[in-house]
Amino acid sequence: MKWNRTRWCLVFTLTLTCSLVGAQQPQWTPTIAPPNPLYSMTPYRYQINIGAPVPTVYGSTFVGWTAPFTPAPQLFSPNHGRANTGPAWNPSGSSIQGYMYGGNIMGYANRVGGQRDFERAQQAAAIQRNQLNTANKAIHDQWAYEKTGVIVPAGAQAGGNQSDALQRALGLLDETELLSGESLNIIQSAIMEAEARGAKGTSPYLTPRLLEDVRFATPAGDALNLIRQWNRLPFPAAFAQPELRELRDNLEKDFGAIALPLLSGKSLEPAKLTKLEQTLQQLESAVAPVIRNLSFQEAIASRKFLNQMANAVKALNSPANSGLVKATWATEGANVNELLKHMAKFKLRFGPAPQGGDTSYFALHRALATYYFILTQPKK
Repeated sequence: MKWNRTRWCLVFTLTLTCSLVGAQQPQWTPTIAPPNPLYSMTPYRYQINIGAPVPTVYGSTFVGWTAPFTPAPQLFSPNHGRANTGPAWNPSGSSIQGYMYGGNIMGYANRVGGQRDFERAQQAAAIQRNQLNTANKAIHDQWAYEKTGVIVPAGAQAGGNQSDALQRALGLLDETELLSGESLNIIQSAIMEAEARGAKGTSPYLTPRLLEDVRFATPAGDALNLIRQWNRLPFPAAFAQPELRELRDNLEKDFGAIALPLLSGKSLEPAKLTKLEQTLQQLESAVAPVIRNLSFQEAIASRKFLNQMANAVKALNSPANSGLVKATWATEGANVNELLKHMAKFKLRFGPAPQGGDTSYFALHRALATYYFILTQPKK
C-alpha cells in the first residue's frame, strides 16, 4: 500500500500530539465554551495549527494541536480560571480556547438546532398532509357508502392483475389490507372460483369467539353486524347529548326487541320492525341540527351510524334476507366453507375488523389461506 503525503502528515501529527499530551499530563474536563469576544482583537487572533483536517459525518474537523500565541481568558467558560489544556480533538472539549477548528461548540449547537427545527417542520408538514388525506378518504368513503352501501378498498378496482393481488393477499404483505377486509375478500373470491371448478377439501373450523369479531360489508352485512352486537350498539359520542339521549335509548330498546328473537332462531315480527323504523326516523330528524355543530370526524361518524341502521332496517324488510342471522354461530361456530356459502347466499363481503379484533382477523386469514391451499393442491 502506497503512503502519500497526507497519510505521512497525519501519522506525524498524531505522534506529535500524543507526545505533547504525555508531556503535559492534562486533566480533561468537559467544557461548553461560547465565542470569546477577545479573539476578535489582534493580540489574540494568531494561532498555531499542527495537524490536518479530517472529514467526518458531521463535516470537517481538525485533528492535531491548536493554540493561540496569546491565550485569551475563557470569560464565558465553566472552566474559567483553571489551568487545563488539551488538544483540539479532545471530544469532551478543553479550556485552552473558546473554539475549535471550523467554529466553536456553540456554532455546532446552532447548526444542530437548525437541523432539528427543519426536521420538526418536515414532520409538521407530513402530519398536515396525512390529515388532509384522511379527511379526503373519509369524504370519499362516506359518499361511496351512501351511494352503493360498500366502501371499495384502495387498489381493488377492476383491471388489476388478480394473480398479483391474490399472491399479495395470501402472503399478507400488508396488514392494513387484512384489517380492512380487502385481503380476505380477495381470498374469498379465489376460493369460490376454485369450488366452482369442482375443487373439494377439508375446511378449517372457526370458533364462536372468532366469528363474533367478523364484520361484513353491504347493507345486509350492516344488519347482521348490528344484530350480533345489539346490546352494545356503536353509538357515536354525539348521541350522548341530552337532546338525543332519550331517542337513542328508544332506538336501542326497539332494535333489541328485533335482534333477540332472530339470534334465538325465531322469525322476524313485522310490527316490531315498523316500530324500529319509526324510532329511527325520529332520531334522524333530531340529529340533523346537531350534526351541523359537530366536528368533521364526529359528523362523519354520526352519519355513518345512521346509514348503517337505515341499511339494516331496509335489509330486514326484504324477504330475500330471510335467514340472514345464523343462530348457531354463537354456540357451535362454523367452518370456512359454511361461512363463505352463507356470505355468497346473501351477497356479503368482509368488512373492516372491529377494535380489538386484530387477532381474530389474523386467525381468519390463516384459515382462508389454508383452505385455498387445500383446494388448489394437485390430487393424487
